[in-house]
Amino acid sequence: MKIKITLFTLALGGSLLGALAAPSSVTAETTATAQIAEQAQREQIMHLLSAIHELPKKPAFLSITDDAHLHLIEIVEDEALLPQLRYRALEALGSYWPSPAVRDLYIKAIEQTQHEPLRHRAMMMGAPRFGDDLVPTLAKLLDGDLQLSLTAIEALSVIDSTSSRRALQRAKEAATQPLIKKRIDAALTRVR
Repeated sequence: MKIKITLFTLALGGSLLGALAAPSSVTAETTATAQIAEQAQREQIMHLLSAIHELPKKPAFLSITDDAHLHLIEIVEDEALLPQLRYRALEALGSYWPSPAVRDLYIKAIEQTQHEPLRHRAMMMGAPRFGDDLVPTLAKLLDGDLQLSLTAIEALSVIDSTSSRRALQRAKEAATQPLIKKRIDAALTRVR
């Protein structure tokens, strides 16, 4: 009698182990399927961004996934991608999903030093979208690299606020390069 009970217990235990193992394999398959779907969505979004003419409209991104903005953030941060895709992803985020998180992404792009063209684009695209929130970041660039300073001056003139004019005035007083002073004068004249 004891042998029969042990065999029954082993059989029952074995089936329980199989039943317990099944959900983890289903979960792994579900996770793999979700990852494949997300990768396909990201590729579709990159295809949209590669359009030759204008930036695709927001509904085009949303037709792929409601989480298009998350894929766009990944694209902006992926330094292995072509710069044009990163620029357009940044532009789409600023145009269609302006939020504190996207503003912070613009600031991060302006502050980073690995990719100069992205910095310039972020300044000019971010100025009309995030205005005064970018002034402290842009003001830091007014006393450094000539090209970055010139773009920061232009971005601050686009913002055209009390704080942006104040930053330009302070930079003009501290500027040592004649071209910087001249561009700041021109920007201050335009914004008044």
